[in-house]
Amino acid sequence: MGRKRKNEDRIRVNKREFLDRVATNSGIPASVVREVYDGIWGEIHELLVTGHDVSLDGYGSFSLKKHKGHLSRNVAMHDKDAEVFNHSTVMDDYYVIKFTAGVRWRARVRQEAAENGEKFRPQVDDMK
Repeated sequence: MGRKRKNEDRIRVNKREFLDRVATNSGIPASVVREVYDGIWGEIHELLVTGHDVSLDGYGSFSLKKHKGHLSRNVAMHDKDAEVFNHSTVMDDYYVIKFTAGVRWRARVRQEAAENGEKFRPQVDDMK
């Protein structure tokens, strides 16, 4: 199950493996798990693109964060003769999806992971 990420000891679980685990551990048929999964992510998508933030109490929240456009320098470009040259381009304003884990859930995950030998960098919240 899963594949190791390049240069890391952690194993990455893909969507199919994740859904299979949920189906097995919950006893819910895999087809129902897939349908619910697609419905949840479809609804989160729809809410974000229509200007809503999504807060899942106890787990975290999703939002869109606007980034201002800027001049991007030293972008490696290839011309038709396959020669690389430096190029500057103007990046328009753009949005990124931001997920912020809830405080209690983040603390629980960090605690249980630490019990399993995982190490984490201190977070700003941990230093208060």
